[in-house]
Amino acid sequence: MPEFSFASLLRSQIDALVAARLPALTSLTLNDIAAFDDTCALELLLRAPWVTNLRSLRLENCHVRDAGIDQLRHHQLPLLQDLSLARNALSDRAGVELMCAVLPALRRLDLSSNALSAQSPKLWAAVEAELEARHGRGLRYWLGTVQELIFSGMGPEFGDEAVADLARARLPSLRSLCLVNSGLSDAAVAALAGAEWMRHVVSLDIGRNIEIGRDPAPWAALAAAPLHELRHLKLTFLILGRGAQEALGGSAWLGGLEALSFGRRLAADSPVRRAAAFLALEAAGRVLYDIL
Repeated sequence: MPEFSFASLLRSQIDALVAARLPALTSLTLNDIAAFDDTCALELLLRAPWVTNLRSLRLENCHVRDAGIDQLRHHQLPLLQDLSLARNALSDRAGVELMCAVLPALRRLDLSSNALSAQSPKLWAAVEAELEARHGRGLRYWLGTVQELIFSGMGPEFGDEAVADLARARLPSLRSLCLVNSGLSDAAVAALAGAEWMRHVVSLDIGRNIEIGRDPAPWAALAAAPLHELRHLKLTFLILGRGAQEALGGSAWLGGLEALSFGRRLAADSPVRRAAAFLALEAAGRVLYDIL
């Protein structure tokens, strides 16, 4: 599968890439593209005749403008499965335009480190309802097809409220969710515990949210949730209180995990270490630590 990856291209180099005959190109990654006065890398790439053949497009720290997302809305990328727009300072307005984009094959979406606020999931739900009212549910919007969502480094403006709205969204195909360092507290854990789509999630990453782990009640709710397909749980650098640890240790799904990740090695007297399921995971090498 032909793949190209470039960093720090000039405007003239992107123009040459757009004009090139690349009918077999299916994957393109651009990183660290400077801002242009009148356009952005995405707007330029959408002019390429080969863009409709792409299955993966990653534009990270490329100064993609809201106007670029507006242009994406007016192009059909029927084969695109993987889209990353991380680190582009995209706003809620861009999020709405992205919701309207025709991406019927989309499976992975990375919006990490953008300027999306808690309003974005609310706006997505409103737009989805409006689109369905106009066109019916026969059209497949990416909220219904996406399997992996990444919202890493979103900050406190995103936070618990955004996760609560995501929890209410229809995400029937979602299998992997990353919410690392996104201003979350235990309220987000409670929201996730009640999400209909969580029963099908295979991978959940809520690490590096320093307010998580203090209230045992949301962890008890998560432990009681039917997460029987969950295989990878990342709790990297969370400070879990005794109540949260006890709830985690008592969950029915803990023994089914293939990987349980922490930032630092747990103390010998940590409550979760008394759980038989945890001890079995540890003996099998399925408990992972970033720092030993």
